[in-house]
Amino acid sequence: MATAVAAACLILSTFPVVIADANNHFAYSGAVDSPYSNSGSFTLAYSNDGSFVAVGFHRSVGIFETSSRTYVRNIDVGDGVRSIAFSGDDSIMFVGLESPMMETVAVALFHTDDWQRFGVVDDGLEVDSISTLESEQMFAAANEVKGVNEYQYDNPAHSSATYDGVHTSRATCVDYSPTGNHLLTGSEDGSIVVWNRADQTVHLSWLSDDPIEDCGFSASGDTVTWITASIMQVRAMPSGDFMDTITLNGVAKQFEWNGGGNELWVMTEVASPLLQIYQLPQMNVINTFELGHDAQHFALSPSEHEFIVATLSSIITIYSDIPWRPGFGEPGVDGDMDGIPDILDSDDDGDGISDEYEFVCNEGHDCQTNPNMDYTRAIQISFVGSTMTILDSVQLNSSQSAPLRTLAAASVTPDNLVDDGEALRMERMLCGGTDSDAVIASWMDAVGLELTAVLDQRVICDAKLGLIDTVSTDSKTRITIRWFIEVELSNKIPRPFNLTFAPGISPPASTVAMATPSSPIRLSVIYEGHTQYVSGAIYPTDPTFSINILAPEPAQPGLVEKSIEWMTENYWAPLLVLVIVPLIFIVGVRRRNRILFEVSDEEEEIVTRRRKSRSTQAIRHEEDELLSSTGRRQPSAPPTIEQSRPQPNRPPPDQRSIRKVRKAPGTVIQSGEAPKGETWDYGDHGAYYDTDDPDQQDPYGESKDFHDEELELKQLAEQMGEDSSPPIEEEDGQETTDFADALSKLTETGAVVELEGDEKPAEVKKRRAPKRRAPKRRNKT
Repeated sequence: MATAVAAACLILSTFPVVIADANNHFAYSGAVDSPYSNSGSFTLAYSNDGSFVAVGFHRSVGIFETSSRTYVRNIDVGDGVRSIAFSGDDSIMFVGLESPMMETVAVALFHTDDWQRFGVVDDGLEVDSISTLESEQMFAAANEVKGVNEYQYDNPAHSSATYDGVHTSRATCVDYSPTGNHLLTGSEDGSIVVWNRADQTVHLSWLSDDPIEDCGFSASGDTVTWITASIMQVRAMPSGDFMDTITLNGVAKQFEWNGGGNELWVMTEVASPLLQIYQLPQMNVINTFELGHDAQHFALSPSEHEFIVATLSSIITIYSDIPWRPGFGEPGVDGDMDGIPDILDSDDDGDGISDEYEFVCNEGHDCQTNPNMDYTRAIQISFVGSTMTILDSVQLNSSQSAPLRTLAAASVTPDNLVDDGEALRMERMLCGGTDSDAVIASWMDAVGLELTAVLDQRVICDAKLGLIDTVSTDSKTRITIRWFIEVELSNKIPRPFNLTFAPGISPPASTVAMATPSSPIRLSVIYEGHTQYVSGAIYPTDPTFSINILAPEPAQPGLVEKSIEWMTENYWAPLLVLVIVPLIFIVGVRRRNRILFEVSDEEEEIVTRRRKSRSTQAIRHEEDELLSSTGRRQPSAPPTIEQSRPQPNRPPPDQRSIRKVRKAPGTVIQSGEAPKGETWDYGDHGAYYDTDDPDQQDPYGESKDFHDEELELKQLAEQMGEDSSPPIEEEDGQETTDFADALSKLTETGAVVELEGDEKPAEVKKRRAPKRRAPKRRNKT
């Protein structure tokens, strides 16, 4: 393993590395919202000892303690704040105001021990700059006559000296030289003047085409610098010789010297605010930092480890090159092993949730000591082909994410929504400071591989997750910053193999990860898209451990594979099925289509001359086959389908009641009797004239036609009765009555009377049955 790691490091040193988006070392360290003001922060200034910051809002000044990062005081100054400065011993705070009218306060002086105002200057207009000279207890500020006045600390109501007559517009910047011999002023008219303080005369002057935004002496006093539009110019002192003109990458807004005087910090704005650090005397850029939000003014800490930015909102942002961890290194029990004892740590388990809000957890108790692994730092190592990708993810907590989302939503379009452009600006700010060389080197030491070597690598940072397409009022969604370390290996690592991991790996230094919990860690390993290992909570003090990635288990055959294998081994079974199934089908079809021609010898052939009744009941129950006179088999009649519809129980025609029809004009009333004085032989279908309707014509015509048809039907029935043969007796001695019943209904002779014994009706006795010829039989040969 050691050999493999050494080889990997050796190969790593021979390949170029993709540098991150920015190369500064001041990372976003937090944002603080003022509880005293909803107006925008416009200017700010550190105290000389760096213990507090004065933040100027519209009509107030907030005092911000840097050790606790909290506001401790709010001071109402009565007018718009334009600039802030402190005396050398931090005993006095000077506040420059807008002072839009004459005789109004232009500069207010406050004691810092009780923050009470003790003096004012009323001669001034939009005091954008205040300079102090500690050796003489004096300060200078713009007056109302397009010049600058000097005042004593203890007598601000009366000016000590006046510098005017050159500028044709109000002064925008003022600065004392380190020796106190000169005073530098710049104006909106583009003029720059170096004044002799001894007699208030002009020592040097220059004229620019654009308003002067800022001006000042270097810490050593040997140069003077000013910025205007997109130009920065440097001149030598006291000669005034030209030294350098630098074209800025945006519109100039402000600059500051560091304490040593070897760096010049310049803030410009083009697409977004940008902070660049120039190194003297070469004046080359050594650091660049892109601010993802609106920026009006910045202040550099005297310790030079952080700076603070006024954002034109109630929020100020803090950037630092060291982690802000109050209580770090103090003795005590440390549950999450982040270096801060639990008694001083507001988050004992390192999941980014403050202990005061830890009410719910899987354990059900002691939730402040049981981290939610979904919110801790997550490391994922995945292998795809010959590429190893390490994903290192950290999350800002809710209190850090909410102000950033508010700043991002108003940075391009103030629509309260973080769109793509705003998220991209914020991503460049959060990912700034990533040192790709340092990140790759630390991961090559933390991860050990077998049977391969490193060929190439690169680092990509992403910070849009939890930020893009969110709204400024979202106070819960966390912003996630992810670093992708892509390592190209010499070959695909075959399984099984061992992977070693050192839990002490730190997140990328000088990045926003310094403001997030880095302990504990959740580690997962993925091989070709399949998760092979997921850990629990891993702490930095845990020893290096090895993860064994086993060989893949053979794939279980599926139903299709099992079927093919069985058929291969038992090939005779499918063949047997192919033979038997067609045979069964053929036999079944032939049996179904078979016709039987046999005649049972036991059946007796009966020949009779008696005609059998064809009544419905006889046909229904007849079981014997009908034979012809020759003895040949005859087809039997199909069975009669019985009607299931019930028939109404109606009385005989002679017993039916006469239905009276409602009489209406133009109708014929029918009854069984003829009208009085009239007779006709129409049977039961009588009709008569409607006496109430004289227009009625031939009312008897319809009834007469019906009566004539009925008579013809009766005569036809009587004739058929006479011609018919005598009734045929059945085997049980009863005569068939179907025919007689039909004739009686047609001839209206009434119901058939039961006969006793062999007695026959008179009509039948009188008739003589005709003789029937015997059928001739053909002689058998």
